[in-house]
Amino acid sequence: MDYPEDCAELLKQCDEHMVKLRSPEAQARMIADGRDPEAVLREMAAARDTLLAANQKCEEDQEKSLHARADVADASYEAFKATRKSVQEYKQANPLDPRLEEWEDQLEAWAEQMPKEEPE
Repeated sequence: MDYPEDCAELLKQCDEHMVKLRSPEAQARMIADGRDPEAVLREMAAARDTLLAANQKCEEDQEKSLHARADVADASYEAFKATRKSVQEYKQANPLDPRLEEWEDQLEAWAEQMPKEEPE
């Protein structure tokens, strides 16, 4: 479902259907079919309430997910900056260490995944 558009459409359809079910003609057909019109309307109202509750829960969960993804992105960026700083400091102290090239290559690849920094 493409929330909230699909949910709004389902609610609209449900409301339209409930209006039709309240018509004297629909009530008479339900009775003729051996169904209790009030029970049918209660079931429809319960289904609508379930949809509303599920939609609300979905929206809340999407909001939590968005915040969690932002937290992960922030933590990843901070880890990247700390690692880059550590490698730079290590390079100043140990410029001939053969591992530096590999570390710098890894940092370069990692940097491509990070947001671009604004010049200070």
